Amino acid sequence: MPRYSLCHIEGPNDRLKSSQHALVDAASFQEALATRTTWPVEENYNHSCATAQNPGTCTYYQELWEATVLTTEKH
Repeated sequence: MPRYSLCHIEGPNDRLKSSQHALVDAASFQEALATRTTWPVEENYNHSCATAQNPGTCTYYQELWEATVLTTEKH
């Protein structure tokens, strides 16, 4: 099962802060991020990371969870 690194990112665009770091074993980005949030998940074009952004935030203030795949090996 793949392992993902998760972190919470929040703040005004010029001062974003990363916190609440965790490692999660999950079958997909959606499953990994579902351990922290129910926000919509979007993967990047090469499938190396994904974000779940709070739909209630605006252009100037962001709140999201980011997941980065660390390994695709089975444990």
